[in-house]
Amino acid sequence: MSSASPGPGGDAATFREDWIEGLADAYARTVRRVPGTYGVVGRHAPRPGKVAVVIGGGSGHY
Repeated sequence: MSSASPGPGGDAATFREDWIEGLADAYARTVRRVPGTYGVVGRHAPRPGKVAVVIGGGSGHY
């Protein structure tokens, strides 16, 4: 067995934080992290007079 760093999946202990940070970095023009959560919000949200759409898979998958 190799002691090399984990592959694309990374470390299971930090996967969720790593994933959401990567998402926020990759789409920084359109989303930003929500402090204290594992979530993002549209960079320009909320916008007065506009409807917000909340999407949550709920399946436990990332």
